[in-house]
Amino acid sequence: MRRLVIGLTLLLVGCGDSGSPPTPPTAGSPAPAPAASPAPVQADALYKQYCGSCHGPDGKGNGPAAAALPVKPADHTNPAVMGKISDAELFRAIKEGGQAVGKSPAMPPWGGTLKEEQIHALVAHVRSLAKPR
Repeated sequence: MRRLVIGLTLLLVGCGDSGSPPTPPTAGSPAPAPAASPAPVQADALYKQYCGSCHGPDGKGNGPAAAALPVKPADHTNPAVMGKISDAELFRAIKEGGQAVGKSPAMPPWGGTLKEEQIHALVAHVRSLAKPR
């Protein structure tokens, strides 16, 4: 039991930067600060990395790989086009690939690479591209 208490204390207090062992908390000492929340998903950077080569860095469907594709990539900046696609369809297209939603099989599935949180962030980012600026 004593080892468990010591182990939990070390876990809560942390190892410190000085290389010396951490000082256990004493009565009346403040509680350790909560761990920082994870950084927000950088959807713009994800979009440029995973979508930009085909859809273009700004979403216009004119990325460097677009010319070689058999089907032109969607213009994510066009509200008329994007208004016909639900968030669920966008999510599935990103996760499972274009063919999963009746679009081009040239669009790869990113579900094995991206976390669901990242895919949701990409859906929101794609939506933001079609809004009037």
